[in-house]
Amino acid sequence: MTPAIELLNSLGHPFELLEYDHPSNSKDYGLAASLALGIQAQQIYKTLLWQLNTQAVVVAMVAADAQISAKALAKLAGAKRAEMLDARKAESLTGYLIGGISPLGQKREFPFYIDDTMMALETVYVSGGQRGLEVGIAPSLLVELTRASLGSIKQID
Repeated sequence: MTPAIELLNSLGHPFELLEYDHPSNSKDYGLAASLALGIQAQQIYKTLLWQLNTQAVVVAMVAADAQISAKALAKLAGAKRAEMLDARKAESLTGYLIGGISPLGQKREFPFYIDDTMMALETVYVSGGQRGLEVGIAPSLLVELTRASLGSIKQID
């Protein structure tokens, strides 16, 4: 059991647990999950750690087929700039490996920012705490458990 699954079980919230074989050569973890599970990429949300103004660390989430706008994230968080953390630091801070970073059960609590398009979905899928493990939950539950702020943080092409 991962900390994310243990947290959901301990709180008694309903969730769906899906396992799949993650291709070892894939670095696009969200899209790999989408293909393996037959779930639209818009329903799978990736969990990324960002640093604001070279100090504060936050977690930002968008759909697997989208990118985060650093400018929009910084604005929503009330910062001047944002940049994504490197993989090693993200792993160290969360206790999860890249590709398996769950928004739930992280080692430390961080401010969360989630793209508001998620709220139009009935179910979203997030990492269950390891590669090849996805958790399906209601968007409102994800917002509640992470105490997330919602806003438009998706990169617009």
